Amino acid sequence: MARHLTLLALAACLCGAARAADLDDPMRPPAAWQGGAAAPEVPAPPVLQSILRRQGARPAALIDGRRVEVGARVGDSRLVAIHESSVELRGAAGRVRLSLTPEVERSLRSPAAPGEQP
Repeated sequence: MARHLTLLALAACLCGAARAADLDDPMRPPAAWQGGAAAPEVPAPPVLQSILRRQGARPAALIDGRRVEVGARVGDSRLVAIHESSVELRGAAGRVRLSLTPEVERSLRSPAAPGEQP
């Protein structure tokens, strides 16, 4: 009797495994990502992380985790200027400005008139 129950349990497990094989794996990447020709790798643009200004020292910028002074190379470009919240790189593509806050646009606001809320 125990042998029959064991065989029955084994058959139930095998049927469940066969059904599970038909299900899609939710963690599998899309089919378009599998196989096929790989897209050419495009290098990421440099990222300005910080501007370093210390008394008695030359200003520097932290670009892609590396401390860079004016005149030093960043990839194929050269750091040519350090401003208050941005730097300028010059390379084969011309001048490129990197900003600490690229998604923020600064604009001047007129002061509120007396009695108005700011």
